[in-house]
Amino acid sequence: MAKELNILLILNNNQGGVIKDGINSLKDIKTRLRTCQLPEGWNSIVENKPNVVICLIEDNYDMYLQLIKKTKTYYHGIDIIVLSNNTDSDYILESFKCGIHDYLKTPYNIEELKASLKSIYEGVNDNKKYTSTSKVISVFSNKGGIGGTTVASNLAVSLAEIKEVKVLLCDFVFQHGDVAIFLDTKVKYSINEIITNMNRIDKVFLENSLSKTKEGLYIINSPERPEDCDYINTKHLIEIIQILKTYFDYIVIDTSHDYDDNTITILDNTDIILLLLTLELPSICNCGKTLEVFQKLRYERDKVKLIGNRTNARNQIDVKLVEEQLHYPIFYQLPNDYATVVKAINNGKSIFEIARNSSISSSIRGLRDELLKDINKRFPEDKKGIFSHIFKK
Repeated sequence: MAKELNILLILNNNQGGVIKDGINSLKDIKTRLRTCQLPEGWNSIVENKPNVVICLIEDNYDMYLQLIKKTKTYYHGIDIIVLSNNTDSDYILESFKCGIHDYLKTPYNIEELKASLKSIYEGVNDNKKYTSTSKVISVFSNKGGIGGTTVASNLAVSLAEIKEVKVLLCDFVFQHGDVAIFLDTKVKYSINEIITNMNRIDKVFLENSLSKTKEGLYIINSPERPEDCDYINTKHLIEIIQILKTYFDYIVIDTSHDYDDNTITILDNTDIILLLLTLELPSICNCGKTLEVFQKLRYERDKVKLIGNRTNARNQIDVKLVEEQLHYPIFYQLPNDYATVVKAINNGKSIFEIARNSSISSSIRGLRDELLKDINKRFPEDKKGIFSHIFKK
């Protein structure tokens, strides 16, 4: 049975008859329409739980904007259409950043409103599941300073070097993410604004809203303010990962060092976890504790790949002893190239731009190639897909 559009029309005057007549004349769309005045807008939203809110804005612009922000914060699944005589570009941009579905300038064409409602109706009644051969790779360590952001950002850049492959790097270190600094990208939309716009994500939206490097790597940045991460929950993360997988071949996620609900949700929805460690006793012990947590979470051994970072530094514990202690193989080793890595970070560039033929650059590409081989082996349905591009060069 088709779902109906439960529409709430919010006015600040007694007008709106034409809108109501236009909505009631819609064919092939089931609707239920209520109206209220602006002062009662929030209470009406809470009480009636609409899936569509139409705001007729001809004055009190800031009050409406605050209502829109509050609505999208607490009910991100509600589609909001704005009809307004405000032509200020900053106000329109701010409205879209808050997560509205459409902005129609008045005097509006009722057919445009009908078309907007029809697109929402089709989305509400689209029962297709998100399906994709996209692979999600998360970089994790339970302690900072091991090089997680360096590995995640440069691995993503190396994947983006493959022709005909679309790669997304997600900075999901919500309180103190550094990807924008590491790759010197201007923050356009953060994860919060992507979440509030979840219902209107498509190819055009992503092209216009995501940061992008000259290598063609797309980036979702962490929240601009630490307190903004309080609005991100596990439901948001599950939905956004599934949606983004339909648009990108690879998604690389830089994760926080915690075992909180959001981090576990990200790892649950990951195909491959790169667990970083250095060959020093504290890091090895912490890695062992993490493997115990992953075992309790019932992660398959093939899902978790141990990555030894800075493995050619002096006075480190032998790799074979580490593997025996952890009862787990080290999938790949990255060398210690402090000078190149620090220079890249301080210049906001990938290591490939700083020293394309360095040992660390070659090793990151080697890690990429080994991961692609593993993906091809574990997910044979991709055999004729994205993996094959690397061998065409």
